[in-house]
Amino acid sequence: MTYHAANDDSNPGAARDALHALLQLRAVPFGGLSLEGLDGFLTALAVGPELVLPSEWMTGIWGSAEPRWESQAEAVRVYGLLTDLWNDVLRRAALDPSERIDADDAPLFNASNGQPLAADWAEGFLDGMEFAPEGWDDWADAQVWIDDALLDIEALTWPVVPEGFVPDDGGPAIEESGRNEILADLPRIINALHRHRLVEETARTPIRRDTPKIGRNDPCPCGSGRKYKRCCGATAE
Repeated sequence: MTYHAANDDSNPGAARDALHALLQLRAVPFGGLSLEGLDGFLTALAVGPELVLPSEWMTGIWGSAEPRWESQAEAVRVYGLLTDLWNDVLRRAALDPSERIDADDAPLFNASNGQPLAADWAEGFLDGMEFAPEGWDDWADAQVWIDDALLDIEALTWPVVPEGFVPDDGGPAIEESGRNEILADLPRIINALHRHRLVEETARTPIRRDTPKIGRNDPCPCGSGRKYKRCCGATAE
């Protein structure tokens, strides 16, 4: 297992191990997400085109049914672990990949889960996209680089084949060298999507007026003593 180890949840590595163990017990057997899958899932939500509230995305973690927690204290601890990972995903998405990125700042891949590295992560990312499918489609239609980036992420879920090998069934496959190129480029893709989301959000922000809006029943600013709607407001209308 490639996740960090420690003795208490106050340590980020220990919190990740605790969440990994919880998901392996309460989510994965029921078709839910592993820690690697959850990291990809949350990344899609963090950099995607629409705001998805925790009350919505938390239901997508557990598979067939959300677990019943034994006590309120257990529920608080579980959701605390999930919130901590969410905040960490937000932090990592904002990192500039041109600068040095430490191991703790990389996506959470698990090399010992029996699948190609990052396959679960990519599956989780695709699951996260399902919370805003139209928004992602609009982004991909408007920006060729986003369409290419999403295809690269999807390619991480494909079987890995020897160089030059073509599957007999004609299904999708990826060579090891191509897969490694995508993995190396993944921090840049995530950060680019993060920055694109910020630009889109800024474009949707209403422009603030330099002067305060005058209510129709407020005194007219011209000094007539009449209500605005009966004075200059009537002329404006």
